[in-house]
Amino acid sequence: MHRKFALAAAAALALGATQAPAAELIQNGSFEDTTDFFHAVGWTSTGAWEFFTADPHSGANSASVSGCYDYASLPNCSISQTVGTEAGQTYELSFWANGYSTTGFVGVFQVIWGGVDQGTIFVTPGYEQYKFQLTAASDSTTLEFRSMNTFASNRIDDVSLTALSVPEPSTWALMIAGFGLAGGALRRRHRAVA
Repeated sequence: MHRKFALAAAAALALGATQAPAAELIQNGSFEDTTDFFHAVGWTSTGAWEFFTADPHSGANSASVSGCYDYASLPNCSISQTVGTEAGQTYELSFWANGYSTTGFVGVFQVIWGGVDQGTIFVTPGYEQYKFQLTAASDSTTLEFRSMNTFASNRIDDVSLTALSVPEPSTWALMIAGFGLAGGALRRRHRAVA
């Protein structure tokens, strides 16, 4: 009976300290709050980015760039938001993208974090989820989606950015104590059986 209690207590200690859900850092990640056809609250857009109701992943709106018209304008076709971060902290970026195109071209855009290119995405028709793990270099970081082609409509929706949680020292202590109790209880049980 004591062994069962010890195992239950150890499991409770190991699992008892739960982390609170990470806070969302992106404002208006679903682009539902717009001031007009070309401006979404919380976002800065340049070039041909629009916020409209055609084919969102969820809700009523999505962000779309319907072409930058010429290759010289490509670096200026972006949507961005600056968020408060903690230097050295790792974050998870999640978003849904759709390379809607009536011309057969796929959507192509870059994900830029703090001015550093994190990769080029080739988006095919139909929404697909993309995830990145990003580490902040300062206390304020700009996330940017930049269009890289002129023929397709890159659609982005449901952008989310949250800090990846690291257990606090008290959580580590509880987990170690729990595993120690569980190991001790199993060891005593093994000796008793032998």
